[in-house]
Amino acid sequence: MKLRYLREAVLTATPAQRVVMLYDQLLQNIAIAENALAAPEPRDLKMANDNLVNAQEIVLTLQGVLRADIWDGAGSLAALYLHLHGELVAANMEQDADRLAAVAGMVGKLGEAFKIAATRVDQAASGAVAG
Repeated sequence: MKLRYLREAVLTATPAQRVVMLYDQLLQNIAIAENALAAPEPRDLKMANDNLVNAQEIVLTLQGVLRADIWDGAGSLAALYLHLHGELVAANMEQDADRLAAVAGMVGKLGEAFKIAATRVDQAASGAVAG
């Protein structure tokens, strides 16, 4: 039932809402991995790895959907995504929860900015439809 609900949510979401969903999932994966690595022994390294690999895939997806042809800031954001990906890989290899805390801070700020932008885009689109 949950998977069906999630599928419907993704299918009916606007592109801007999908980006927000990716950021939410990215933050969740980072938090789970950070908790797994920060836990006292025995740490759940498989859980940390699985969540960090998923987080890396999300960052690559976000980078892959950037449109440099319509937004001149895409190159800078792509560079930031490259940095985040590298930090996620390093944190996974080094099993470094502190490094993940720093990444989570950056991703949280980006996610909040995208939530604001998505709200504005969706409001503008609904105003255009209504008008």
